[in-house]
Amino acid sequence: MKTAVKRATVYLDDDLHRALRLKAAATSRSISDLVNDAVKESLAEDKADLAAYRDRVNEPAVSFEALTKLTNRDKIQAMESLWEDLCRHAGKLRSPAWHGTLLEQREENICAGEAEFIDWDLAKKRIREECQ
Repeated sequence: MKTAVKRATVYLDDDLHRALRLKAAATSRSISDLVNDAVKESLAEDKADLAAYRDRVNEPAVSFEALTKLTNRDKIQAMESLWEDLCRHAGKLRSPAWHGTLLEQREENICAGEAEFIDWDLAKKRIREECQ
């Protein structure tokens, strides 16, 4: 059963409109379908975030000031715990646009020989040492 549709006028940035047209052509889908799916996904994420908030609303809050008073070791542990939680829900996360730009810059630096990859465990060890 097909749902009822409503017509609406939406104004898009030129670059976004161009990208939608290209994606629509590449996927044989309409721009409306792409926009509908994106909006539904965004609303579903909002719903999940609100549900998570409701589940945790009675937990004690930790102020930023309290976080700044943690030892460096505890701060790193807190960041690792947050990172692990984010990784468990990675499918629901979208990287911000600046992240893609930063990754492109870093890739260019690697290709130009101005940077190199290091093992993640070694990177964490270096960060821990610098923070002590």
